[in-house]
Amino acid sequence: MKLQAHIAIAREDKIRWLVIASDENDTKGYFLYSHVNDNFAYDSWFKKIDEAFQAAQTQYGIIKKDWIATQ
Repeated sequence: MKLQAHIAIAREDKIRWLVIASDENDTKGYFLYSHVNDNFAYDSWFKKIDEAFQAAQTQYGIIKKDWIATQ
């Protein structure tokens, strides 16, 4: 499972989009990737998807309805 959301407002840290990806085969959790561009991203790991959603909302103002399913 992979979800993506775009940051609408230019940020000082230059984060442009977010991805939440499940890691069910390895860590059994979810990564929240904060992308600056196609070659550079920060990541955070969460045990539950709701924790990743909350972090995205707290840090970037992205709410659940802003996410789009990809691949």
